[in-house]
Amino acid sequence: SMVENFQLFKTNFWACDALGITAPPAMPDRAKASITKAEFMARFDGLPYLERQRALQMYAQPVLNWMAIHSEA
Repeated sequence: SMVENFQLFKTNFWACDALGITAPPAMPDRAKASITKAEFMARFDGLPYLERQRALQMYAQPVLNWMAIHSEA
């Protein structure tokens, strides 16, 4: 099923960290990233606060979806 094949990336977790969201330790293994966390976060440096928050939220959303699916189980 789609839920079983759900793949999360380091960028999803980095966005959560930036938003103060703590992912549970039972999260799936985090894939390797082609950039560093600092490089990823630098992408948002020039954005106004609200745009930055929205962009980070979009990256974090897959983690939140995973958490919601697994809290229902």
